[in-house]
Amino acid sequence: MGVCPRISPFLFALVLQAAGMGSSERTPRQDLTCQVGGTATFLLEAPQQFNLTNLAWRSSINGPNVAFATWQPGNPLEVWVKEYFKRLTFHEESRALEIHNLSTADGGAYEVVQLQDPSDVLLKEFTLVVLDISVTATKLANDSCSVSLLCKAGAGIKTKVDYSWTPGGPEDQGSALHLLLHPGDKHKTYTCMATALSTRHTFRVTPYLACSAETRAAALLGPALLALLLPLLLL
Repeated sequence: MGVCPRISPFLFALVLQAAGMGSSERTPRQDLTCQVGGTATFLLEAPQQFNLTNLAWRSSINGPNVAFATWQPGNPLEVWVKEYFKRLTFHEESRALEIHNLSTADGGAYEVVQLQDPSDVLLKEFTLVVLDISVTATKLANDSCSVSLLCKAGAGIKTKVDYSWTPGGPEDQGSALHLLLHPGDKHKTYTCMATALSTRHTFRVTPYLACSAETRAAALLGPALLALLLPLLLL
């Protein structure tokens, strides 16, 4: 979940050669969609013959040229920003960086570079969207209930996100959906669609599960289907 098809090492080599090891126009990209509390994996597929050292990861959250983590061969990953303490794992063999226990605040643009003189080499760019749905349920007579769903997509500071629901409701208000559910709706699913960073992301839930007094609303998200769908290709 949240990992796009890999670019082959051979193609990666051609990209770096054609870009002069420094042009962002042909830099490999990876789009990720993850759920709150999940893990995002930033893959860096480079041929073993490339001597990748002094790697640094940056994000739009921390500002330009501010590395939140760095790595050198033979040394453990160094984490420089407190928000990432105890949440990062680096796999030296695959050169993959993982961010654990995601929140919507982690959404945004990321990049990995090789630090060197006279200028750093941009190796790969990433976009991360983190989805969450909050649920409020009120029990009514005859096992019916009133449910309010609020969809939230973390995609970075000042990033515009458009929301819609399928199916919609009489009070569909963008990211919010208000429903009156009956026992016959216990298996009915609703899908939040969030469009951000030129990609549509979906999050499907079964809201009647929150209507039971014995079922916490948080349990609604257990079987949720989180998918990375329909990237809108940028020419």
